[in-house]
Amino acid sequence: GEANVFSAVHLALEYLTSYERMGIVELRCLRGCACPPQTIDAHWPEVGHGSVYTTHHFLIIGAKAACELQLQVLNATSS
Repeated sequence: GEANVFSAVHLALEYLTSYERMGIVELRCLRGCACPPQTIDAHWPEVGHGSVYTTHHFLIIGAKAACELQLQVLNATSS
């Protein structure tokens, strides 16, 4: 049978954060699934003078065999 188009898939995206010189990306679901546009800021001043990996969790709705995501680096930073 065909998969339920309203099924949700949990996605975890791991990325590097640091206290300086980090940017912001916009995440969008393009084809084969749906999710609200989201921004991910890799600047994390609480980390001190170092870098750590962190995880951004979100849901994808109606995911099929192929779900195309777009990550676009924005011309912005909070660091």
